[in-house]
Amino acid sequence: MGHSRISTLICSNSALMAQGISVTIDALFNQVSNICLTPHYENQRPSIAAFTLVIIDAGSSFSEGIIDELNQSNTHRTTIVIIGEPGTIKPSFPFHSIERDIDLRRFEEMIRRVISAKYDVRDRPADLTKMQEEVAHLIVQGLVNKEIARQLAISEATVRTHLTAIYRRLRVKNRTEAAVVAREYFIAHGH
Repeated sequence: MGHSRISTLICSNSALMAQGISVTIDALFNQVSNICLTPHYENQRPSIAAFTLVIIDAGSSFSEGIIDELNQSNTHRTTIVIIGEPGTIKPSFPFHSIERDIDLRRFEEMIRRVISAKYDVRDRPADLTKMQEEVAHLIVQGLVNKEIARQLAISEATVRTHLTAIYRRLRVKNRTEAAVVAREYFIAHGH
């Protein structure tokens, strides 16, 4: 598809089901990074905001916790697909629903459509200036404004000005989202 890395979190009680979905997605797309989450590993759950696509088996014992986390967070960066009977789960965020007994061809079409729509809706961000790229690199590294100002020999007010421009150009609302999108931006632009 020619875009940056797709990171997918697959949540299911069944390790076999999660692995099957992972293998299918790997076969469909280049540059995919899948993490399968089953009850055994649920306590090691990474931040959902870091994923392009989250696939949730509505029948999994921890799906309610994941959906609660998604309800409380800003999910505009993540596409959610819920597997299960339509209407069994009614999250407050946008999601796609697929039935549990979907055949492979329809599953492939659905995932392609979901991922294509995600990248159509969120076109590549506008290019950052050289200084904005430097600030964004330091955000990705986890530096705070004071450290960024010191490292780049600029004032904290100037850092805040650059952050405002970065948020606008990357189409994000906060520093955490900026770090996630900036990482994707740097991968896509070979930085």
